[in-house]
Amino acid sequence: MLRRILDDARRELVADVRRDLDDLRVSLIRGGATEEHQKALARSIATLDEMFLLVVVGEFNAGKSAVVNALLESTSSRRASPPPRRASTSSATARSATAPRAGAATRT
Repeated sequence: MLRRILDDARRELVADVRRDLDDLRVSLIRGGATEEHQKALARSIATLDEMFLLVVVGEFNAGKSAVVNALLESTSSRRASPPPRRASTSSATARSATAPRAGAATRT
């Protein structure tokens, strides 16, 4: 069984949209809409239950996470850490590379 993705409020919103689209379908039929238009609306109604893929791309610190959080209505204000830069080496890393390993024999 598929896990429910939408909470109760969002499921109700989808149900409201489905009712509105069904009312529109009835209005289109009464108004003499073409079969092509009726089929297009039927496809729209059918896609309400389908999953979709959203891809967000952009430069570093361009606000991608902010956009996704806004879409999800997230209250999280954490920012994603930028990936480490390969060309830079911190002085702590440089020191640890030259320091003797714990338990290693030292010459005196």
